Amino acid sequence: MANMEFAIELGTTNTAIYKRGSGIVLLEPSLIAKSVEGKKSKIKAVGYLAKKMQGKTAPNTKIISPIKNGIIDNFEDAQIMLKELIKKVLPKSIVKNKIKILFVVPCALSVKEKTEYKNLAYGIGANKVEFVPSVIASLIGCGFNTNLPSGVISLNL
Repeated sequence: MANMEFAIELGTTNTAIYKRGSGIVLLEPSLIAKSVEGKKSKIKAVGYLAKKMQGKTAPNTKIISPIKNGIIDNFEDAQIMLKELIKKVLPKSIVKNKIKILFVVPCALSVKEKTEYKNLAYGIGANKVEFVPSVIASLIGCGFNTNLPSGVISLNL
C-alpha cells in the first residue's frame, strides 16, 4: 500500500487537514470536550461536536483548546484531538508507519516545540514528519512559485 501524505495545520481556532490528491479533507474546530472527575478524565467529543457542546455542558465537562497561538499548549489533549480528527480521514485499512505528515507551523518554532509536533505525529502512526512555515504555506496557497528567486513589493500609498 502506498504512503498516505497529509499536511496538517493545528490552528488555535481550527485544524485543517490536507490529503495529497484530495485537497482539504477536514476543517474542524481545534477543541475537545472532556469530563473531569477527580484525577480521571474522559473525552466526550472532538472538533465540531465539542464546539456544539459549548455552554451546554455539566459543570464537570470542560471545553479545551489544546493549541494556543499556533503552539501546542497541552500535549496530551492535542494528541487525543489529532488522533480523533485523523481517524475521520484515514481509511480503516491504512497500515501504521505508512503516513507522512507535513505540519504547517509558526516561523519561530523552537526545537522543543518541533519535537512535540513530531511526537504527536509518531503517536498516530506517522513514519515521516516535516515542517513548513505558515508564511511559506500561505504564499504557495496564493499561487506564488517559491522556487523562483524573485519577488514583488507593492506599496499602495
